[in-house]
Amino acid sequence: MVFQIIMDYVLSWQKCALEDYYSLNPERWRHSQILCLIGPPGCGKSFWQLLFTRLLNGGSAEPWPLLTNGDAGKFTKDLAEAPHWLMSDKPPFRNLAARATFTANVKTHVVSNTLDVHGKGKDKVALPTFRRLTLSVNEDAENLTTIPNLDESMRDKLLLVKCGKAEMLPEQKANLERFTRQRAAWIHFLLHEYRVPPELGNVRMGVRAYAHPDIEEKLSDFDPAARLVECLDKVFFAAADTPFERGTCAELQATLCADAKYGAIARQILPASSVLGQLLAKLQVKDPKRFVKKNIKGRQSGKSSRRDWRRAATPS
Repeated sequence: MVFQIIMDYVLSWQKCALEDYYSLNPERWRHSQILCLIGPPGCGKSFWQLLFTRLLNGGSAEPWPLLTNGDAGKFTKDLAEAPHWLMSDKPPFRNLAARATFTANVKTHVVSNTLDVHGKGKDKVALPTFRRLTLSVNEDAENLTTIPNLDESMRDKLLLVKCGKAEMLPEQKANLERFTRQRAAWIHFLLHEYRVPPELGNVRMGVRAYAHPDIEEKLSDFDPAARLVECLDKVFFAAADTPFERGTCAELQATLCADAKYGAIARQILPASSVLGQLLAKLQVKDPKRFVKKNIKGRQSGKSSRRDWRRAATPS
């Protein structure tokens, strides 16, 4: 049952991609999630990406430099010409800021049908360009950090699919030749015979977002907000009789980062007090009884105001 649900998500995503691509009409292009294929090495993730490229007439390009560094120094003519933005075997992110940059850039490019096209020796110009993004990742804890952050603003832009080993012929060349012979039939099936199940449909993107429960659970271990709660509990609420802690974001950040045991984690997830404010705001939405924000008068002049956070007790 779970396998069939995952297959329907993948087939529906492919169908929507082919419908938009072969329409040749930018006004019909829908936004689309980035499809993340997650599984053990050698299970066929990269081969699936190769097959999808063939469905789109063989056009693929590597968007990793653009998505990790923005457009600084990156010519984008190859990306403009490639309907498949393919990423495979990418290095895991070592810090939260780099992963946040990647997440923000992916978010931009999955919901935009234009691209600043920049060829060597040419002026940059914004043009309508078709693209579908895929990312293949090994399932171990370290490599999962390559996946964009699973936050509320990104959740509807992700398809996180758990993969298993495929039954194929021993040689990739033979598998590719077998698929190539069936390519036209497969395109016809997706365009004219397969139907997106009504419960999976989405007006904006054609198919709803999806995150496999196992992958979502593992990704929660890397959630900066969850790590912040861990630090707060251990630094401020280690004693059972601690009623609450209050202070500005700058004050709380300084205390957390200076802690002998949890300071290293805090410094990793809190490069600036503004980041702490963003994470606390996220936590307040999830649990308003435990995280309380107040604006109080400034300490010196009595006229200005400062943002003051109080955290209710009862840590989990």
